[in-house]
Amino acid sequence: MTPIPLPERPDALKRAVFNLVLRGGVDAISQEAVAREVGTSLSSIRRWMPVDQLPSCGLDWIIRRRIQRRFEPIPGEVEVTSRTEHAWNVLLRELPYDKERRDEEIVWLTLATRFAGQRWVEDERAERRDHVQRVIGWIVEGAPQHHADHEHLHLTALVHGTTAAIRDGLMAPAVGVALVHRYVIGTADQDAGLRKTS
Repeated sequence: MTPIPLPERPDALKRAVFNLVLRGGVDAISQEAVAREVGTSLSSIRRWMPVDQLPSCGLDWIIRRRIQRRFEPIPGEVEVTSRTEHAWNVLLRELPYDKERRDEEIVWLTLATRFAGQRWVEDERAERRDHVQRVIGWIVEGAPQHHADHEHLHLTALVHGTTAAIRDGLMAPAVGVALVHRYVIGTADQDAGLRKTS
């Protein structure tokens, strides 16, 4: 079979880099390894993808999956009837409660650690931080600003810590999801009281 020209299958290239990092870390990335993973010639990889751009392809795959997931239904998702339920449904898509999401977190941590300070890493780090902030904004809308800032710090730490614990096998996914859910619901109830008294 004649290999498909590389420009016609960019997702295959991104997925290949992702898989290499997942199996062997950053040091597993090379043009030769990507060519084998994709099933194309080494000359095609060299022509279309400089070696210094390969690591960012792995991150591109994660970002692509995360963006898709924000518009996909969650199994068992119910009709959204409140701002809090909407915030929870969005946040749940970010937690590594299945193997696919845990693999993404492993690759993200690997790339973010090795390439800290690179613009493509810091842009993704900022997007993750801003996303949590938007979710908190939906939950605490109408509460005093200082309380919203406080809850943002708490939820960011909780999501990151829970993600790390699930990723490293220290916490069952269902336990982590339930922990964050209780926090989100509790925060919403608390903020409802604050809005009434402010």
